[in-house]
Amino acid sequence: MSVHTNSEKSDDASGAAKIRVNFSLPLLLLIAASMAVRAEPQAIPVNAVSASATSESVQSPVQPHLIPATTEATQPAGTTRPVVTVAAKPPMLTDFSPLALYHHADRIVKAVILILIFSSVLSWSIWSGKTLELLVRGRRLRKNLLLLTGKRSLHQCGELSAKSCEQMRQVALNELDRANDRLSTQAVQALRDRVVALIQRIEAAEARLATRGASILATTSAVAPFIGLFGTVWGIMHSFISIAQSQTTNLSVVAPGIAEALFTTALGLVVAIPAVILYNVIGRLITGYRLLLAESMTLTLCLLSHDLDALEQNSHPLLTRAS
Repeated sequence: MSVHTNSEKSDDASGAAKIRVNFSLPLLLLIAASMAVRAEPQAIPVNAVSASATSESVQSPVQPHLIPATTEATQPAGTTRPVVTVAAKPPMLTDFSPLALYHHADRIVKAVILILIFSSVLSWSIWSGKTLELLVRGRRLRKNLLLLTGKRSLHQCGELSAKSCEQMRQVALNELDRANDRLSTQAVQALRDRVVALIQRIEAAEARLATRGASILATTSAVAPFIGLFGTVWGIMHSFISIAQSQTTNLSVVAPGIAEALFTTALGLVVAIPAVILYNVIGRLITGYRLLLAESMTLTLCLLSHDLDALEQNSHPLLTRAS
């Protein structure tokens, strides 16, 4: 009875040991498999990486200083990483000074700017030259007019400093000397008519000389705004072409062309407005000079009339020879 009991106990112990062995073996296999899975690198599909990179690049702008530098030492062996291409932004024009706008402009806009600058320099040069010339001529005429006012005959005046006044006096004296031998009432009237015609010719020549160059000021004041408008149209058209070529509406692409357009418009106005003012100033000086010429002509004819009156009253010795 005791023997049977001991044998049953030994059978139970061996069965329990077998059960423990059967449970521990699968557990060891699971632990080893999990450790092997942890040791292997996780393989990520290239399509998934490229898709995620593309979505990140679309959602947020790529900043070059935030992209980590990838080298061969940092990349695991046997792995391939996608290359992300970042489009370089065009350089943005930050200096909008006139000189920078000129250097950034194309050939057509540069030509427009140079034409406007040349027109402005020419206008100021003509204004300064004509102003100095008319002031000097006017001062000489005023001195000669004071001299003519205090005389009673053309022979008493002597040589005049103003060229126009001296020419008028010489014309009157020449006609008077030619008519001395055949002086009569009809001859006196004909002499007056000839002297008036010759003096008017001298006056017209002096007036034409005084107005020379003023037409350039008038042309500049009328044409300069349209030249600036042409530069404006060309600059805006150039901006649209830049937008179409770059396929973007970025401000760095649009701003330079618009700035060039506005610059040419402003430059055209800067040239035209002073040209109008200078033309009006020159016009007033020319008008005053022509009034002085007319007054000089009047005084010359008055002195000629005095000489003719003296001849008619037998106060001149040549009249005695004619009678």
